[in-house]
Amino acid sequence: MKKLKIIFNLITLALTTGLLVMITLAWYAVNKQASVEAGTGMVADLDNIVDTVEYYNFKTSNGNTYTVRQYVKYTFGMNETREQLRFYNNEDDVENPGAIISPKPTVLTGYDGKFKMNEFDFLHQGLSKYLIRITLKQGESLSSIQFVSNASYFIGYNQSGGNGIVTDVSSLSLSSVVKFGKIDSIDDIAEDHSTVQFNDSSVNYMHFIYNNSEEDYSNAITTSKQTVASSLAPAQGEKLVINLLVDYNINALNAFYGNNLSTSGDWTKSPVFDLDFRILVLG
Repeated sequence: MKKLKIIFNLITLALTTGLLVMITLAWYAVNKQASVEAGTGMVADLDNIVDTVEYYNFKTSNGNTYTVRQYVKYTFGMNETREQLRFYNNEDDVENPGAIISPKPTVLTGYDGKFKMNEFDFLHQGLSKYLIRITLKQGESLSSIQFVSNASYFIGYNQSGGNGIVTDVSSLSLSSVVKFGKIDSIDDIAEDHSTVQFNDSSVNYMHFIYNNSEEDYSNAITTSKQTVASSLAPAQGEKLVINLLVDYNINALNAFYGNNLSTSGDWTKSPVFDLDFRILVLG
């Protein structure tokens, strides 16, 4: 009888765990929005060695081939320019709902610098990847690329302590819930930038660290600067290109949402994350 009771308890535990997983999945299905705006200030060219910076986000993927939703290019130097290509139509225009946009790429020059990461969707996590290509000027080498956070605490914590619970989700720390890393190579980019092929399986993702622990997402930030690349030089006669990937850190999202399971019903809108980190390029 005692043995049967132990087995029954194990079965109960398994069913309870499964229920928690299903609740988590449902939570992400409902709460999947994250609006993020970034501009030229996102990449800081401290030593005047950057030629161009390009940003990509994606709308579909097939294996390692990603179909581009939005492409932005910045050219630095004396003739600084900003250009945006939008590959989405009016049904997919989150910036101007209902706007009439050609399904073909729309080129916008004199772009104002706003660029958004895709919404986080638990069931389509690959599409939240955000590709940044930094091309240095001819002959320039790289000392390091650093991600530096301006945040002081993980979401829901502050100088007085806190327990991770938030009531206002209109301005949250993006530093708290992102990961980032350098990808060694891009397999292919279409000439019109409509598709990109890459494999991120070898990316060594890093994130900002809180409470002196890699896996403890609480309290004050303790590592606000992470170096993702260093000591790189171009091949003879070539320009050095560094490819970075920024994505949502699901472990950090689990911590944030887990802290607010009982309070989310009071939220009047989906969470909106503010850009609170910079990428420093050092020559």
